[in-house]
Amino acid sequence: GEPLVYIPCTLRSAFEVIKQGGKGYVLLMEQGKPVGILTERDVVMLLAEGVSLEEPAIKYASKNLITVREDRDVYYAVSLMLENGVRRLIVVDERGGFLGTLTMERLVSFIDEELLKRDIYIKDILSKRPLIYIEPDTKMMRALELMKENNVGALPILDKDGRPVGIITERDIVRRFDSVNPNSPVRLYMSSPVVCISPEETVKRALEVMRSKNIRRLVVVEGERAVGVISMRDLLSCADEGYERFLERRLRHTRDIINLFPEPIVELVDFGDQQVVFWENRRSFEEFGKLIDKPITALIPEKEWAYMHAILLKKGKIEGYRVAINSKVYEVSGTYIKLSEKEREKGRIKLLLKDMSEHILKEERIKKELGIYHRIINSTEDMIIVYEAESGLIKLFNSAVMRKLGYSYEELNNLTIFDVVQLDPQQLRHNIDRIVRKGEVIRGRRFYRDIHGGLLPVEVVATKVELNYTPHILIVARDISEFLRLEGELKKKAEKLELIHDFLINLNRCTSEEEAYNLLAHILLNFFNINTVAIYRVNPSPNKLVDALIYGDLNYVRCLEQGEEPTACKVFQSPE
Repeated sequence: GEPLVYIPCTLRSAFEVIKQGGKGYVLLMEQGKPVGILTERDVVMLLAEGVSLEEPAIKYASKNLITVREDRDVYYAVSLMLENGVRRLIVVDERGGFLGTLTMERLVSFIDEELLKRDIYIKDILSKRPLIYIEPDTKMMRALELMKENNVGALPILDKDGRPVGIITERDIVRRFDSVNPNSPVRLYMSSPVVCISPEETVKRALEVMRSKNIRRLVVVEGERAVGVISMRDLLSCADEGYERFLERRLRHTRDIINLFPEPIVELVDFGDQQVVFWENRRSFEEFGKLIDKPITALIPEKEWAYMHAILLKKGKIEGYRVAINSKVYEVSGTYIKLSEKEREKGRIKLLLKDMSEHILKEERIKKELGIYHRIINSTEDMIIVYEAESGLIKLFNSAVMRKLGYSYEELNNLTIFDVVQLDPQQLRHNIDRIVRKGEVIRGRRFYRDIHGGLLPVEVVATKVELNYTPHILIVARDISEFLRLEGELKKKAEKLELIHDFLINLNRCTSEEEAYNLLAHILLNFFNINTVAIYRVNPSPNKLVDALIYGDLNYVRCLEQGEEPTACKVFQSPE
């Protein structure tokens, strides 16, 4: 039966089940479901760390259980083990109900031996890393530390000449987990004699030896000297696919590096009618929970995935496709590796999902702010123009420019600042150089040409700005035509007021009535564009004309003669 313990339980009780069960692991159960697993490797690690056996087992158990549905084929299960670096899979039904555990040893027994009848030799799969070993008198604590540091399940024990005299495995340690003396020599706990194999032997032969001896590892020897150790996992990797293809795949999928990525990464098997997750990095597990052995449509909406899958099949890749997942927006990029059409697995897919939610919110906020700025800029009556310093090409402008100068959007996009400003081009280029090279801010009055060739007076402020690392000139130009008109009117009124002021001063200096009349006539004729000034003097008592003074046009026809009453004058009779 399955080696199970129910939480709460201690490490001691869990390790005892591993020891008695002889399967190298124990499942921690809660409410009929596995929630964690402890293995022989965990026993070694925790003993090396000196953890108390009375600690709760669930505290140290691995919670990331890799599940596989019962209807998956054997070779998919092999890939699942290898890609996720595990020796056991939790088998579940379609509803996720627990059915049992599939171990690497059990899986090997199902592998078609024809897959191993290739010319693959032990030397082909032997690790190039230096052999990690110990001597018979090495302390057990040191052996535990080496196994923990190098994450290995066994250490060969060699004599001074490099010959294997024993091997200490996880299983050896588990058998005596509660009585291991860390200061005792390892020879007291090692298995001996050692089962060895030559590097010239085939993988098939190694598998036969492991099966017959009921062991998971072989020490590889050249002559009498140990040169390495191969495990059941090494052999299983060859059953998964040809050696060359295996090496290529391992190079492409550097799991340790991918696990450091800050973005979720998942890998899929394409079965044609369904694409299933068979590996995910730590970030994916933290973000989405356990996806392994689930269809990708459990994460990405079916309609979206159908479109993405079609692109992957057609182009072999997909870049920057945005999709909504769990109230967030992700940008998905990925690659597709096509396999043989004859195989059940049609291809492998790697997807990277970048969370764009914050970026999109920021983008929307910026767009909103830009929209506000755009409305503000377009609501002002001032003309705003941005042009490239070197070429003079107009790059940006507000609606006031089109409104004031009459150009269309397309026309302005094809103009330069030299087409708009009524200024000597050399002088304008000199001003641009001052702004760009010296950082000056130039102010002044200019004339801008409108679409009809008319000139619009403006007051400008020009300064340097950077757009895409290229110097540009920003101009704020204010239409001053109305200002100039009012300024002219005020000037004229000021001149008239000054004239009246001078008249009043000079009037006070007059010594006779005739002199005052002469001054008044002089002012009216010379400053108010009057042709003729006629002054009639009337004696109020009889109300009769006494005499008249005529200035300017002497051909003026008098309307009154001496002795006539003022009412005889047509002007006098006028209601105005």
